[in-house]
Amino acid sequence: MSVSITALTTDKTFSNWVTTTNELITFADNAVTLDTNNTGNITLTGNFSLQNTGNVLTTNNISPVSGGKVTFAGQVEASDTITLNKSSGEAILQFQLADSDTFSIKTTASQTALRIGNSTHHITIAGSDGDITASGRIDNAMLPVNVSLSGTLATNSTATFPTVDINGGAIDGVTLGTNSAVTSAVITTADINGGTIDGTAIGGSTAAAGSFTTIAASSNATVGGNLTVTGTITGDVTGTSSVASSLNQAALTQVFNAIYPVDSLYYTISSEDPATTFGGSWSRYGQGRAIVGYDDGLSISSISANGTTTTVTTSVDHFFARGDRVNFSGFSGGNGDATITSITSSTTFVADRTSTATDGGSSRKIKLASADVVNVTSGRNSITQSISEMPSHTHVHTVKTGRSFSSSTGSAPVVQGSTSTVRDDADETTSSTGGGVAMSVQNRSVIVHIWKRDTLAS
Repeated sequence: MSVSITALTTDKTFSNWVTTTNELITFADNAVTLDTNNTGNITLTGNFSLQNTGNVLTTNNISPVSGGKVTFAGQVEASDTITLNKSSGEAILQFQLADSDTFSIKTTASQTALRIGNSTHHITIAGSDGDITASGRIDNAMLPVNVSLSGTLATNSTATFPTVDINGGAIDGVTLGTNSAVTSAVITTADINGGTIDGTAIGGSTAAAGSFTTIAASSNATVGGNLTVTGTITGDVTGTSSVASSLNQAALTQVFNAIYPVDSLYYTISSEDPATTFGGSWSRYGQGRAIVGYDDGLSISSISANGTTTTVTTSVDHFFARGDRVNFSGFSGGNGDATITSITSSTTFVADRTSTATDGGSSRKIKLASADVVNVTSGRNSITQSISEMPSHTHVHTVKTGRSFSSSTGSAPVVQGSTSTVRDDADETTSSTGGGVAMSVQNRSVIVHIWKRDTLAS
């Protein structure tokens, strides 16, 4: 060890120099102890200060002997950079407790990465703009609020995000819109534990209330609470359904209202008012009368008229009978009722019609005159024929030979063989017969209760 004293000069008096020198020797003797080989310890009982700018304390090695140590009782402060420099191998700054390596800041052996932590939990920062990796969990408080990634975020575990905002990019190769909904995406499985989708809260294992434009279920759908549908449910139901047995009265009422709207008819052999079962109000309909279907008419394929004789051919079987009253329509003239006088075939008949009009083309129709107005009653159960309702006919009166009749005109009897037929100019009548009892025209029938719905159930 060497000590250079440059502050002493010879311009001092000898007595002053001796005094100063003795004080310096006394101070040095208290501060420094050296052996004959210039080795040993420097013991400071006070502060060691480098007062002047540029003063440097240089040492090749501070290494305590076996069992020794360098102890700093206070803080180690530096206004400049403290550099741990080692030509090769690890450069390590260790922090120990009870002689146990608990924490360290060190480089790798090749000094290409810096690791902060212990052997179990640490962060490694690779050199030359390399990756930052971690062993163990990073507390949420250490992470930034916003993270911007220019590379790839990879995880081997589960990542949970309260809100995810994806502006552009792609998921599994599917392009996402910047400010609009996903263009198209196919997601095999999505596990969302908490958070929201479009502002709708999602539960840990059960979705909370939400508004969905479209719901597509390829498997079973189970509703534990009430299912309220304000729109229309469409689709086909295959298999079995137990809906009917689980509908409440309000649902059944809506079903019955749909099945039997106002003005619909309900047939039953029970005399009970259907309001008891279906609700609303009902009234009896068609009492004592048969039900006849409304006749919309048959299309006329061809028609010819010769005076009052009109021959008609229909597009399908007409099912009319001789004597039926029919109605013609679709002509420029000659529309109205007529009577069928004879049946030619299942598609052709002759009618007594005063008009000779045959125009109208495809608009021409013919239908039963008594079945073309809804809710009109007609017909009767039995009739007593009048003379006009009987078919036209004659009676021949035959007189045996030897019988004579007075003749106001003097006409002689006409003899035909052994029988004479005498006709007088006056009317001749036969004896009357018959009781005038009405004959039944009622079809075979069965009586049922018919009800018409007047109002719906509420």
